Amino acid sequence: MGDLSVVVGTTPAYQCAALQHHRRTPGGGASRLRQTRIRNDIAILRLTRSVAGIDHVAGVKVPPLNQEPPIGAVLQTVVWSRTQEEVVEPLRTIPLKIMNREKCRRALGSQTIPSSQICTENDDGGPCSGDGGGPLVLRRINGDYLVGLSSYGTKGCHPGTADVFTKVSHYLDWILRTVDSASPASSGSASGSQRRTTPSPSIGS
Repeated sequence: MGDLSVVVGTTPAYQCAALQHHRRTPGGGASRLRQTRIRNDIAILRLTRSVAGIDHVAGVKVPPLNQEPPIGAVLQTVVWSRTQEEVVEPLRTIPLKIMNREKCRRALGSQTIPSSQICTENDDGGPCSGDGGGPLVLRRINGDYLVGLSSYGTKGCHPGTADVFTKVSHYLDWILRTVDSASPASSGSASGSQRRTTPSPSIGS
């Protein structure tokens, strides 16, 4: 994996042992977008050592297959607030609201927003350059859910614009297959079977 590494909390960087990305397909581009649209914009990193037990670092849940929050639900993402090459503020958490796909399509000038993606709208600016891959998180009493991964949006990252996230739950089967295939105990393991059959709570309410 060369020099690819991940910083977790305040610990030294973790080296990556493998990178598995979903087969991605270009979705076309538009002048008002901050980058070219990409379908299947998701990947999994396998680290050389476990991150379990790190202070102030907790896991996040993956929503049930193809579930997504209702229109208007407020979620959170983490951004650098970068404008072109300048970082305006330190890393911060901002709220984003789930947006109707048709409204999102019109805002982005896109032909379609597939079911594998989720749109959000913002009041104070959204993800910008350097924020790609950032989390879209729904917080619930029973834990935090990783709903989306920042993919693309409008140029300028101005307030009131639309942003598109890869919908993580759409790729749940692929995620489980990829994780299981990298596990030493993947063949016939009870843990793998349990992950597939244990029901997950709904995130829609």
